[in-house]
Amino acid sequence: MVDLDSVQILEKLSKDPMAEAIYRLPEQIIEGWEVALPDLSAIPSPDSVVIVGMGGSAIGGDLVRVLGLAETTVPVNVIRDYSLPAFVGTGSLVIAASYSGNTEETLSAFTHAKLAGAHLIAISSGGKLEDLAAEWQIPHIKIPSGLQPRAALGYSMFPLLKIFSRLGLIKVSQSEIESVTKLLKELREEFKPEVPSGKNGAKIVALALEGLIPLVYGSEPLLGPVAYRWKTQVNENAKSVIFNSTLPELDHNEINSWTAQPGLSKKIGVVILRDSEESPQMRKRIDATKKLIEEDVGAIIEVHSRGNSKLERMLSLIYLGDYTSLYLAMLVEADPTPVEIIEKLKKELAK
Repeated sequence: MVDLDSVQILEKLSKDPMAEAIYRLPEQIIEGWEVALPDLSAIPSPDSVVIVGMGGSAIGGDLVRVLGLAETTVPVNVIRDYSLPAFVGTGSLVIAASYSGNTEETLSAFTHAKLAGAHLIAISSGGKLEDLAAEWQIPHIKIPSGLQPRAALGYSMFPLLKIFSRLGLIKVSQSEIESVTKLLKELREEFKPEVPSGKNGAKIVALALEGLIPLVYGSEPLLGPVAYRWKTQVNENAKSVIFNSTLPELDHNEINSWTAQPGLSKKIGVVILRDSEESPQMRKRIDATKKLIEEDVGAIIEVHSRGNSKLERMLSLIYLGDYTSLYLAMLVEADPTPVEIIEKLKKELAK
């Protein structure tokens, strides 16, 4: 039995690069927002926006996309692939996001965008993507290096948000950025390792999921990508199996899966992400879904967003998920930082 409050765990986390990166997310957001943008005056108002990226570099695109749903008047797509949809053309803006600058799928898709005549912007810490940007004479936003891509959310999301703001696709004020960083600083005082399990919301969630396979439910439109972020953080930090689904879609299929195999169902721990601004219809649906499945699953945990703006509410749940993944790693005695299998796969593909 691992004691999350033990001196050994606190000492381990005090030296862990991933724990440090999670702690620094509020500062990273400020740094990401303040990164210098190149001249974008040559980029006309697009008829579509496509963000290409993979893994931790792509999640920022998902979050910006859903943030803008109520005001962005052109379609925004996030593509995780080697190629692009046929609609991408001279009226499209394609933004490549690759933390390393060397992600092969992103480089391939970006090359397709160039051939399609799209307007291009690149975001990376360097690598081949920076070289292509110089060769093609297109805007490149350089972000700080030295992190795992999943630990660079502030650098991948907020320059992208600033691009959207500069191009008039989303309205974002400096006060909104300051408010979200203030909120996250308050939350880390609740979630950091020094706070004991009885008072630490992230440790409480991790302990409730101990020995179970987590399944995270997020409601559309805002919390679908947040549930996916929980999944990928647990995958990479805790090296553990986890799944995610979205409401209301899961109520048309997945909800029917809980009764036939009770031995399996009891091994699942469901985390329901709740938004303080969810619609009355969604609130009623989530409450009914919880009532119908709670006797069949191993655990069911509700966690609630904090803050007022969409940005605050979204990132408050992301921050809770990031810290939860860190404590789940401790419970299964996994090292949160390295991703050895992913690195092995890259070497295999490079042969």
